Amino acid sequence: MEVRREQDFPVCSKTSQDELPSEYVERLRNDLSRLQKMLERPLENPADRTSTVDGVYALLHNARGQAQDVGHELVTRICSLACGILQRNKAPDDNVLRAVKAHVQALDIIISHDLPRDGGALGQQMVTRLEDLAAVARG
Repeated sequence: MEVRREQDFPVCSKTSQDELPSEYVERLRNDLSRLQKMLERPLENPADRTSTVDGVYALLHNARGQAQDVGHELVTRICSLACGILQRNKAPDDNVLRAVKAHVQALDIIISHDLPRDGGALGQQMVTRLEDLAAVARG
């Protein structure tokens, strides 16, 4: 699986303080689509689990870095939580993968509904619930 690096992308320009760079949003949407497809596979075919988990981790790790670069605190936090789950579970079972999938779904909601960078009250509620889920998934 090819992992994109920071130098593979042009510098994003911001049009205002609150608006996220369109290049960043488009990359995140593409990454979320790839993550969703990847997370469907391990639940159906456990033989590909290790490869898929490595790919999911790489995409989440890159998304976290990109979010941090543009100041998207909510995405940074949720990606960090999901990465933490996978770091502590080298051979994750279906429950752990479902927890990671919940984090990916939360990221999709954030981008689909254009939540603010810090997430506002809704974003903070999401983070609290995802932190609880991550704690259970990590064991």
